[in-house]
Order: sequence, then C-alpha cells, then structure tokens
Amino acid sequence: MKIVFTLTCVFLFCSNIGFGQYYPDKEWERKSAESVNLNAVLLDSAVSIASPYENAVNRDLRIAILEAFSRELDFEILGETKHRDGPAGSAIDRNLKHSLNDKA
Repeated sequence: MKIVFTLTCVFLFCSNIGFGQYYPDKEWERKSAESVNLNAVLLDSAVSIASPYENAVNRDLRIAILEAFSRELDFEILGETKHRDGPAGSAIDRNLKHSLNDKA
C-alpha cells in the first residue's frame, strides 16, 4: 500500500511540473490575419458576431461591485477600484482557426 501511495504522489508531483503559471507580457502581441494564415474576411465576420456578446458588466468596477453586492449585509468596498478598459484581445480556438482558414 505504501508503494502505491508513493507512486501516486510521485506521479502527481511530476505531472504538475510542466504546468507553470502563464502570464502574458504587458504589451500584447499583435499580428495580422494574413501573417498567421487566417482568412481576414472570415475572422472579421467572427469578431463582429462575437462583439454584441461582450461582458455586460459596468466598466467602472466600483459601480459593478455595488450593483452585484449592495444587498449583502454590512457590505462596503474597502479598497480602490479601477475603470476597466475594453476587451484586451482575442484567443482563437484551434478548431475555429481551422474553419477560418477556409476560403470565403
């Protein structure tokens, strides 16, 4: 039983070594659709479809927090809040990328 426990611990430890935390650079890398072999027309179409579904939470986080938690007992904001900018970028799913590569 000790061997099974030890092997399980070693396996779990080793399986997590390759999964470090990823933090993107402060400045996001920008590439054109053509430079990554995507059909620009289809990509623009996908972005225009997704845009109306952007997060609807107020961009002023103080107001967003008040709207979400103001009914909680003894609620108060204890620290600073910041104004949230627009969408920071897009992550393109591998499967979507394959469908966007097709000719329009």
